[in-house]
Amino acid sequence: MRRYGLLIQSYVIDQRKEGKPWKAIAQEVGEKFNVKPPTARSMQKWIKRGLSREDMDRMLMEEAKRKLPQAAAWTRDYFSEVMLPAMWRSQEVGVDLEHSMWMLFLAAMEGVVGSDKFERYINDYMRQRAEVKAQAKAFSPFESAIKDMMIENLKKEAKQNERAHNQEV
Repeated sequence: MRRYGLLIQSYVIDQRKEGKPWKAIAQEVGEKFNVKPPTARSMQKWIKRGLSREDMDRMLMEEAKRKLPQAAAWTRDYFSEVMLPAMWRSQEVGVDLEHSMWMLFLAAMEGVVGSDKFERYINDYMRQRAEVKAQAKAFSPFESAIKDMMIENLKKEAKQNERAHNQEV
C-alpha cells in the first residue's frame, strides 16, 4: 500500500473542497507531485477522516524521521566540501567571515528549495518584517502617550494620598 504525505493529503482535501472531481484531483496530484496518483477510494478516506492536529503532527514526525538521515548527510557533505574551503579562502583574502558564511548558507537554502520558492520566501519575510516594523512605529507614539497618561495619573494619585495623609496628621 502506497503512503502519501501530509502535503498531498491536504492538497487533495483542499481541491475536493473546491468541488473538483476525483479523477481531476488524482491527475493533478500525479502531475504536481510527480507520484503515482492515489485511488479515489484512498482520497475519499482522507476526506472522511480529515486532518486533525494530532494526525498532522504524527505524519510530520514520521516524515522528518525518514528524511533526517538524508539531510544530515547532505549537510555534512556541504559543510566539508563547500563551506570550509570558502571559509578558509575568505579568511585568506580578509573578507568578513560571518558575511561569507551567511551568503553560503542562503545560497545552500536556495539550492534546496529552488530559486522561485527562495525568492518568494525571502520576499514574504521582508514584507512581513516591514509590516511588523511599521506596526511597531505606529504603536510606539500611542504607547508613549499612554505611558505619559499613566504617569500623570500616578502623580495625581500620589498628591491626593499625600494631602489625605497630611490632613490626618
